[in-house]
Amino acid sequence: MQRAEPSRRRPPSASRPIVLAWVVMFALAFALRAGGAWVAPFSPAPGDPAIAAADAVASNLARGSGFTLETAQGLKPTAAVPPVVPWLMSLAYRGLGHRPLAMLLLRCAIGALVPLLLAAFGRSLFGDPVGRWSGWLATVHPLLVVTATARPLETALAAVMLLALNLSAGWVRTPRAGRALGAGLTWGGAALTHAAALPLPALVAAWGWRPLGLALDAGGRARQLGLLLLGFALVVGPWTLRNALAVHAWIPVSAAAVGVASATPWLTLTRGWAVATLPLVVWGVVCSLRGGRRWFQALPLPIVVALAVTAAVRRGGFDARVPIEALAALYAVVGFEDARRRLRARARGLTVVPGRRASGPPASGR
Repeated sequence: MQRAEPSRRRPPSASRPIVLAWVVMFALAFALRAGGAWVAPFSPAPGDPAIAAADAVASNLARGSGFTLETAQGLKPTAAVPPVVPWLMSLAYRGLGHRPLAMLLLRCAIGALVPLLLAAFGRSLFGDPVGRWSGWLATVHPLLVVTATARPLETALAAVMLLALNLSAGWVRTPRAGRALGAGLTWGGAALTHAAALPLPALVAAWGWRPLGLALDAGGRARQLGLLLLGFALVVGPWTLRNALAVHAWIPVSAAAVGVASATPWLTLTRGWAVATLPLVVWGVVCSLRGGRRWFQALPLPIVVALAVTAAVRRGGFDARVPIEALAALYAVVGFEDARRRLRARARGLTVVPGRRASGPPASGR
């Protein structure tokens, strides 16, 4: 007589807690951004040209009129705004109608993706604790909360840029043709989200030349960088050609509609947060440049510098603040984790060596 074997339960998957944490992070980020939009007066200013132009283009797209704006002579093709955000808005208009609720849901969803993407990028560069806590910090970051609904173009730039940075880090860690092309395609999407992202792929290519040399020769590195730039051109090129044919201007992305009419209340609101976290951000940058992986972990720095230059030379300079704050949150967590580790090591009589675990004092020779 055969005996029935006891049923064996499948062990729980190790990825389930991570997925659950990400779901909770997204839900909390979405709730904070939606709640802030309902209870606080952070709606876009009526005279903000960027959002007004994006909304008008999205409405025409939803009606099937293409990327056009209403003029005295009727609908005219336009390149006044990058196409990604108006296209996403048009999808919401088609599905839910031209209602404020549709825009609120879309903006909150894009804003809630920023903490998840920052957590994934931080985990790729600095490990799981830094990635996880940087995501939670971005979830409650006051500037990222209020700008999710009030500055949708910049919030979308932060989301796509973080995705491109994560793909770029994975590509440099394990160089493959598909990864290089995918990173370039994503950077092209970032450029079509906001004009501030146009020079960023060149900075990533310059940064990646040295770490790629650890696995490839000069010819292999050149091919990888060529694929990165090819992916970027495959996305930006067709839109540039369309602008040349439709509006008779060889421009990849126009920044003419960028406005900063209502930036001052947000800067005043978040000034205390920026001052409080600045020491941690500076210390996080110092720590990232001292370890054995300092070149690899320096990827966000040229991006921050380029966006800061953009903020300095453009009118008002607020449009680059949102992605800068997202990366600053990452470095703040890096600085906090290093300070916490040093305090714990000092309490136990250990020594922290940059790039290594804490070690005890040398044994006395006998």
